[in-house]
Amino acid sequence: MRVLILLGFIAFPLFVYLLADRVPPTIIVLVFAGLAIVRLAVVSNIDRRLVAAAFAGLALFCWLALRDDDLMVLKLYPVGISIAGATYFLFTLWHPPSAIERLLAVTGETVSGRGKSYVRGVTAVWAVFFVLNAAIALWTATSAPTSTWALYNGVVSYVAIGALFSVEYLVRIWYRRRV
Repeated sequence: MRVLILLGFIAFPLFVYLLADRVPPTIIVLVFAGLAIVRLAVVSNIDRRLVAAAFAGLALFCWLALRDDDLMVLKLYPVGISIAGATYFLFTLWHPPSAIERLLAVTGETVSGRGKSYVRGVTAVWAVFFVLNAAIALWTATSAPTSTWALYNGVVSYVAIGALFSVEYLVRIWYRRRV
């Protein structure tokens, strides 16, 4: 079930692109809001403040979408997700442990000494990535055709995430050998 929900969110731009001319934006919003509520309900081991913030963001998104019934609100969803990602990563830089250190702790790894500065740097890189991604997503939502928006937000941004993750993984291997 979690995998299907995750795939639904990943394919969001594709669904919007394919359904925009056939289904009112309000229906698309309600379906994705339902998926988001189910996803938040099944998440475990997450700070309640983050869940509350996610619900608040979802409520705002739904309110805007239902109020305007406009495709633009749907196209701004990836912008909101990237801003949320950047906010979280930046928040953890000011309120340690950093996001990457928290992620490593979930996998059972501990970070100490010079590793802490490394994971803080990686957290900062991800924060910058999400800010840039939000800016590009905003541009595609407001200034590009829906097909370009769907291509960037449904393919290119995920490839960029994968590329950044891969480069960071290779740098981490090199860093561990060096240190």
